[in-house]
Amino acid sequence: MNSDPISDFLTRIRNASMVSKPSVLVPHSKFKLELSKLLKNNGGLGTVVVSTSRGLLPDSEARKRKLGEELICEVWS
Repeated sequence: MNSDPISDFLTRIRNASMVSKPSVLVPHSKFKLELSKLLKNNGGLGTVVVSTSRGLLPDSEARKRKLGEELICEVWS
């Protein structure tokens, strides 16, 4: 059992990327699905993800809307 499912999710993606795997299997959750969509739509690199009352948003979008509650992760190369 993983103690931190989000860091496990991001680690699996990073490891798959490092060995040029086209896909990676991870346990499903709605949160991980939304996080993966956000990372894909924002190019993944250089993305700061914030949890807001409107769901997960990139930092820049959350600032424009003046929303933000919790920093989820920061992805960089």
